[in-house]
Amino acid sequence: MNESQLKELRTLLNSKSSNVVLVPTHKSYMDSILLGYIHYHYKLDYPFVCGSEAFFALALISIIIKSTNGFYFNSHAMKNELYKAVIDSYIVSLMKHNCLIEVFMEQYRSRNGKIHRNSEVLFDEIVKVYLQTRLNIGGKDVKFVPITINYDRVHDGESFPLELLGESPQRDNMYKILQHFIAINKPLGKVVIKYCEPVSLQNFLEKHSKITGVPIENYVSD
Repeated sequence: MNESQLKELRTLLNSKSSNVVLVPTHKSYMDSILLGYIHYHYKLDYPFVCGSEAFFALALISIIIKSTNGFYFNSHAMKNELYKAVIDSYIVSLMKHNCLIEVFMEQYRSRNGKIHRNSEVLFDEIVKVYLQTRLNIGGKDVKFVPITINYDRVHDGESFPLELLGESPQRDNMYKILQHFIAINKPLGKVVIKYCEPVSLQNFLEKHSKITGVPIENYVSD
């Protein structure tokens, strides 16, 4: 793990000059646990983790995750105006209070070690909320911090080859989750975690505005 970049992240969080969104790759259930441990060990702000609604349907797991700053996002429900308003308000509230947000790059864990296409809906929503409420959050920038997580052996990827051969995917359940926690003590090789340079949303929008000739204020009409 690159500790030098962690020091830069600490400086960024302590400055309170920008809203920070962690964007890790998603290959295993262990991803959130490892990142949570890193932030606890190095005394960094603990992130508000956005997870899948299906994962929050597991009763005990749901209680644990919610008690540790977790919340879920359902991309299919964004057509519901009430649900969209609640999500938008929650994101605005987190930004106002300079809370660290963690959003997985992929909506579902890949398990094969490769990166899937990113979850566009939630990223779009964060950008829209930022554009619509820049004055409400004090005009602060949003900085995305990409995080790569690579395993010698993906912890919960054993069933993936069977699914490629035609077997139906196994639904997540409490017993399956407990098996993953029990297997933590097994030798699974090394895990390489790299915190990358922050990407400024404000700088990106300014460059895009210069190229297109469209003012940033016109990106969102409502």
